[in-house]
Amino acid sequence: MIEEGLRTYLLTITEVAALSGAKVYCERSPQSIGGSTHVVTERIDGEFNNSLDGTGGLRFAEFDIDCKATSLSAAGALADAIEAAIDDYTGSMGDETCEAVLMLDRANRNEPYDDNSDNFRSVVTLTLQLQYT
Repeated sequence: MIEEGLRTYLLTITEVAALSGAKVYCERSPQSIGGSTHVVTERIDGEFNNSLDGTGGLRFAEFDIDCKATSLSAAGALADAIEAAIDDYTGSMGDETCEAVLMLDRANRNEPYDDNSDNFRSVVTLTLQLQYT
């Protein structure tokens, strides 16, 4: 699955590997993670490359990669490292072969912790499209 392949690839990035704990989560992180710096990937769209001959081998998937930290500068630095490593990447992503990565968007936001406190974490979201076989 491309979701696990993306997670595996992200764990090879030095700045991501240097984080403590599980580092990269698919879909959502556990409530207990609190303010620790981490990454959450979420598949937001996907399609097969269809032709008149049927389904081709190339597939497309769009992902949000949320870089979460206690400060915008820390979340931004993590997003910068991921963007530098993944933009225009081609090669192995787990069991899949990534043919192209297209950066689509980058956005900042704050989100509250899940503990009903007034504390917030900073999030920098990278939206990208993976083209893979």
